[in-house]
Amino acid sequence: MLWDGASLTRAGGAANGAAPPPQPLARLAKHAGPVPALQFNAASPNLLASGGADGELCIWDVARPTAPSLYPPLRAGGPAPTPTPAPDVAALAWNAKVAHILAAAAGTGATTVWDLKKQRPVLALRDAAHRMRRPTAVSWSPVDATRVAVACGDDASPVVQVWDLRAATAPVAELAGHARGVTAASWCPHDPALLLTTGRDGRACLWDADSGALLGEAAPSGGEPLLGASWAPAHAGAYAARTATRAL
Repeated sequence: MLWDGASLTRAGGAANGAAPPPQPLARLAKHAGPVPALQFNAASPNLLASGGADGELCIWDVARPTAPSLYPPLRAGGPAPTPTPAPDVAALAWNAKVAHILAAAAGTGATTVWDLKKQRPVLALRDAAHRMRRPTAVSWSPVDATRVAVACGDDASPVVQVWDLRAATAPVAELAGHARGVTAASWCPHDPALLLTTGRDGRACLWDADSGALLGEAAPSGGEPLLGASWAPAHAGAYAARTATRAL
């Protein structure tokens, strides 16, 4: 569903239920099942990408929020429907520098880079050692359009792989330090050398994305799994992390 954030804020601040409950602007109904991946395009804010467990990757135009339109759906395994089920879309991210480039990670472990101008995949990132078993997050470098990080949520392989699309046969760096699956990866918008990750081990880790070195860590949740993290866009060095029960 598509919501007006201002209406949610007004409803949350109203005393004693004085304000009417907010209503969604539109219901985006296309996926057949859960939708684990969702992101707006920062360069083209009218574009919203959604990835479903049904294997479909949808691009929505919400320039008219009450009447959004849908581009022809894409398939996680290719641009055309296939006789066998396509792999689910577990995570996705728009390229920070090239607005029509999108990366989508499938539950099989492969990450597909799409060129939406051509309406087709242009590259697939596959770890030959099969360490990327269950991706949970994708994050592009804020300054380098060819670098992307993919996080693995499998407890048996809790790593983050950094890829360079110019040499996509193997990751250029692998960040290994979490004791359980990695739940989020976020590239710092103020310093492109820094990558923040969170894990089900309750730790938030700061990495040198170039060397793969662990620069520091915190365990703010007392061991409760951390489910996500995000850098503050206006305050260099500040970030927020969340658990299933509270924000930190």
